Amino acid sequence: MNKAFANLLHRPVIFNSLELASKHFQNSLLTFYREPEAVAVIDEAFREADLQMNPLDAYSLYSLVRMQASVPGSMVEIGMYRGGSASIICHLKGDKKFIGFDTFEGLPRRSEEDEK
Repeated sequence: MNKAFANLLHRPVIFNSLELASKHFQNSLLTFYREPEAVAVIDEAFREADLQMNPLDAYSLYSLVRMQASVPGSMVEIGMYRGGSASIICHLKGDKKFIGFDTFEGLPRRSEEDEK
């Protein structure tokens, strides 16, 4: 891709428009192919908490949490932003305990110590 085209695509107005179009397209795919309850839970997370993942990733989260709901133990989320993914988790967790952690500043950079 040439540099001028890349710069054009990354302008906020164009980039945000493309991102919104992509989310609408993915949401349409979910509505067509997936169960209505999952679509409703994901839509609610987008509306109420400004969920910061695309709809197909949100469906992956939904599926993973649903599969883990019968495994003993608590559910934990690290990095919560506005709680969009937490709302999906809490919808499916049943009577499990849910614990959410957030640093409010992001995670520190990896160091050599982390590699060990």
